[in-house]
Amino acid sequence: MGESAGQLALRLRTHAKSFTFADLKRVCEHYFGGSRQKGTSHLVFKTGIATPALVNIQSQGKMAKPYQCRQVAEAIAAKTGIEIPR
Repeated sequence: MGESAGQLALRLRTHAKSFTFADLKRVCEHYFGGSRQKGTSHLVFKTGIATPALVNIQSQGKMAKPYQCRQVAEAIAAKTGIEIPR
């Protein structure tokens, strides 16, 4: 099936420009649960931590936006204590 969500998370910072939206969504669903989406193209995930409390992602064609990949990586690091390599 490809890479696991954990393996994908390790690539978030180093390969942010080549990260697909589908993969970013899968990582967010794995670490943060289901998203909230109300008639927009944005997916909003509750992180379960104080800062950032929410992570917002949106596709850029088939690709994820690089700055959003970095934000997700920082939220995962804050939530799990696992540092995502730069």
